[in-house]
Amino acid sequence: MNPGAKRLPWAIALVFVAVFSLALFRIVNYDIWFLLKTGDLILETGRVPTSDPFSYTSLGTPWVMHEWLFCVIAELVRRHLG
Repeated sequence: MNPGAKRLPWAIALVFVAVFSLALFRIVNYDIWFLLKTGDLILETGRVPTSDPFSYTSLGTPWVMHEWLFCVIAELVRRHLG
């Protein structure tokens, strides 16, 4: 018997446990489209915005985008996978 065949059921079980454990947590950020558009803006301009470019009520107000790396990665995944 192939040694890799013994590990396959354990790998499948590990994937199921990981998916189940992730399903136990609530999604905190519901606005994925905002994150994708921010990632698109970062990729187009080559810099992380320092003020909110999508809000007309707080235009020019200092803004820290903590999730900038996730935004870029998510936008790259969207561009390549659709």
